[in-house]
Amino acid sequence: LIWPAAGNLFPRGEYIAPTIDISVGFHRWQPAEPWLYAQATSHSGGGGVINGDARVWARDGTLLAVGASSLLCRPAPPMGPPA
Repeated sequence: LIWPAAGNLFPRGEYIAPTIDISVGFHRWQPAEPWLYAQATSHSGGGGVINGDARVWARDGTLLAVGASSLLCRPAPPMGPPA
């Protein structure tokens, strides 16, 4: 979820951002819930590293999970014809 929060600055796919650190905490289990609300925020970015956090809630407002991640932002490799 963190890359879409930061990647909106680069809508043409000019960059990639693989995860280099991730932490997830699951608090509740609601497998029958058909809809989830997710919020991701990118708090900082610089020197090729993006940091952010995310939260996921059930429709009734129950917090289901939280997470944090660091991503290594680099230019995307050129897209050539299929080999």
